[in-house]
Amino acid sequence: MLGLAYIAMFGLGSIAGMALVSCAIGLPLALSARFLTTANRLLQLLAGGASIVIGASALLAG
Repeated sequence: MLGLAYIAMFGLGSIAGMALVSCAIGLPLALSARFLTTANRLLQLLAGGASIVIGASALLAG
């Protein structure tokens, strides 16, 4: 029973962490889209590039 509680807490923590990171990435993008269109494009490029680098490093490490 304790193992099931651990898995449930791990799952909830993972979901909460992903939601927090999504908000941290999405908020600057939403604000820059409204006020600074050039900065918005730059933020999108940086976020996409960072995603590619992280994904490639995880792929190569695994």
